[in-house]
Amino acid sequence: MDPQLRQLLLYQDYDLRLMELEKRAERLGREKVELESRRVAALTERERCRTDQLETQKSLRLAELALREAERKLRELDRRPIANASQANALEAERVALTARQAKAEEEWLAAMERCEAGERALERQKTALETLERSLGKRQEELQANDIELDGDRKAVLGMLDHLRDGVGKNWLAAYESIRRSPLPPPYVCRLEGLKCSGCHMHMAANAMDSSNSDLRRCEFCNRLIYRDSPEEGKEDEI
Repeated sequence: MDPQLRQLLLYQDYDLRLMELEKRAERLGREKVELESRRVAALTERERCRTDQLETQKSLRLAELALREAERKLRELDRRPIANASQANALEAERVALTARQAKAEEEWLAAMERCEAGERALERQKTALETLERSLGKRQEELQANDIELDGDRKAVLGMLDHLRDGVGKNWLAAYESIRRSPLPPPYVCRLEGLKCSGCHMHMAANAMDSSNSDLRRCEFCNRLIYRDSPEEGKEDEI
């Protein structure tokens, strides 16, 4: 096998490794965004519950004031002197109205109290859930940070190896490789010719596909990938 072809195949191996590292980096980035979204959603929900609780507490205070006002007016009514039957009837009618208002105020107060207590319990549950989520997210973020450091080291090593190998690959071959890499074709971009079949697109080539050129590297007539054929000696080594 031509030394430049061997270098190109090794270059492709490291290039594919770099592509995988970039995909891992994208997945890690998406996970970081998702973790932050979960944290923001949890904090937003807790803030909403706090706002609802403040409104409930306000309703409770208003209901309590209404109840106390109704009780005060009933006490004043009890102290009011009665001069005749007409006044007694009027006072009784007012008492009935105030008693009904008191009952309604007490009912509203009890309902507000129940909502307030339920809100406190919900806030406590959310506090516990948020603390659990924060611990879980914090641990996962530490793991992602460690992965980032490892990924960055691997990426630098692969880029260094690609720079080293690039010098051993012919400019024409490297240009051809890069042009295919920029195309929509999925990897690999340099494929072995297995018999008469391109190992990239699995289409059968013409019998003289590689015979009309002195180069070890050609284009597949179907997918345009770079294709090569092992030398007879290498084929025997593979059989062994």
